[in-house]
Amino acid sequence: MSWNDGYVTDTPYPNGVFTAMAPSQLNFSCVLNGYKPVSLASPFKYFELGFGLGQTLTVLAAAHPHAEFFGADFMPAHVSGARELAHSAGLSNLTLLEKSFEQLANGEVALPEFDFITLHGVYTWVSRANQQHIVQFLARYLKPGGVVYVGYNTLPGWATAFPIQRLVRELAAVHPGNSLQKMTDFKSLMAALVDVKADFVTGHPDVGRLARGFNDNAAYLAHEYLNEHWQPIYHADLVRDLSEAKLDYVGSAALSQSFWQATLSPEQVALINSIGNPVVREATRDLICNTKFRKDVFVRGARPLSARDRTAWLSEAQAALVAPRVTITPEAYDNPPKALAPAQWPAVLDALETGPTRLSTLSQLPSVQGGVDGDALRFCITLQEYGDLTLLDPTLPAADPEPARRLNTEITRLAHLHNHFTSLCSPVTGNGFHCGRLVRLVTARLLQDPATSDAARLSAELRPVLDACTDIDPTELASLEGDALPALVAQILRHRLPLLKQLGVCAD
Repeated sequence: MSWNDGYVTDTPYPNGVFTAMAPSQLNFSCVLNGYKPVSLASPFKYFELGFGLGQTLTVLAAAHPHAEFFGADFMPAHVSGARELAHSAGLSNLTLLEKSFEQLANGEVALPEFDFITLHGVYTWVSRANQQHIVQFLARYLKPGGVVYVGYNTLPGWATAFPIQRLVRELAAVHPGNSLQKMTDFKSLMAALVDVKADFVTGHPDVGRLARGFNDNAAYLAHEYLNEHWQPIYHADLVRDLSEAKLDYVGSAALSQSFWQATLSPEQVALINSIGNPVVREATRDLICNTKFRKDVFVRGARPLSARDRTAWLSEAQAALVAPRVTITPEAYDNPPKALAPAQWPAVLDALETGPTRLSTLSQLPSVQGGVDGDALRFCITLQEYGDLTLLDPTLPAADPEPARRLNTEITRLAHLHNHFTSLCSPVTGNGFHCGRLVRLVTARLLQDPATSDAARLSAELRPVLDACTDIDPTELASLEGDALPALVAQILRHRLPLLKQLGVCAD
C-alpha cells in the first residue's frame, strides 16, 4: 500500500472555514444540551485532525491568541500551504504537523493533552484502520472534560449514493488523468444519465439532487467520491467507536438540532420521544429526516449542567452580526427563520446592529418571548446557520486584535491573486465569517489606509486589479462596468465598514 492509503492526494481539498468547529460553538452545543462546557477564559489547547489547507485552524488560532492550536495532515501540499499562511500572519500559537493518524496515535510527536479535538469529513473518508488510529489518538490526548467534534457522512441519507460512488470509482480506474480530470469525465456521464432518464435516477429523487451537486467544486467532489475507503456510517457506529475513548455523545454542533422538535410534525416528535434508548432515538430521527451529514459533539466524561447554571451561562452569552443589517430581511432567505414573525425582526436586528448583544438583552425586548433560550436564541441560531451571525461564549476573553489583523491583511492581499480564502477572522467573536471577493479587496485597502472613504477613488484603484484577476467569471466582471463598481464600493463603505470595525477586522 502506498503512503496515501487509498486517499486522494493529487489535488488539495478546497479551502474554507467551518465555523461550527470554533470553541464557542462547541461550548454552545454542550450548554444547550445540558452539559458543562470548557471555559475559554484560561489558555486552552485545540487540535484539528486532517486540517486540509488549514484556514479553519489558522483563523481560530488568530482569533484566540491566548490559546495553543495544533493540527496534523498527511498531505505535504496541505501542510506547506497552511504553514505559509500561518508564517505570513506571524502566528506563534499554531503548530502544524505533517503526520499520519497512525504516527499521532503511536505518540511519535510529543503532544500535550487537549481541551478540543476536531475532525471534519475525515472519519468516513479513511480506512477502518485509520478510524481506529483516530480513536486511539482521542483516548491518548483528550483531557477529561474535553470536547470532540466529528463531522461525517451519515446513513440513511447517503444510502442511494452507493451506486453513484461505485460508478465514479470504476470510471476513475480506467480513465487517464488526475482526480480533477476524472471528476470532469464523470460529470459528463452523470449529466447523460439524467438526460436519458435512467430508471435509477428517476426512481430516486436524491440521485437527481446528487447529479445537480456535480456542478460543485471538482476538488471537493474528488475528495468526496474517489477515496478508496469512502463509507458513510450510522450515528450508532460512531457512538460505539468513540466509547472506546470514554466519550459521551452530547448533541450536535448544528445548534438548530437542539430545537429539532420545531421542524417535525407532532406525530414524528411523539414517535421519537417514545423511544427511551438515545442511540435508537437518534437513529429513528435520522430515518425521519433522511440525515446525510452529522456534526456530532462528544465529551470525555460529560457532566450535567444545572438548569440554574445553564440559564446564567446563556444570559451572559452574546450574539453578533457578521452580515450588514440591511441584507437581513425575510425576503433574503429561501426558508426564513420562523422563531420570530417578520414584524418582530426589526427590534432584535436593531439591537444587534449596535454590536455584540447579550441574549438576556434580546430576550427582554417587548416583542420577544421565551427567556434566554427562547425565540431570540432560536432566531439567532438560524441566522448563524445562514452565515449572518455568530454566537459568543460568555467566557471568551477580549483578544489582542493584532494576530487577526495580520492574518486578515494576508488573506485580503491574496484576493488580488485568487479566490481561495473566502473568510476573514474576527478577534471579537473568536470565529471566521464569509466575505465576497470585492469586500475582501476593499478591506485590503482599508487595512492599508483606515482613512479611505472615497468610493470613486477606491473604485478607480480596484478596476485594474479586477481586470487582472483571471479567475473572475466574465459575466460577473461585466456586471461591474460603468457606475456599478463605484455604487457597490459605496455600499461596502456605508454598510460593511461599520460592521468590520465592530468585528475587530478594521481599526475603529
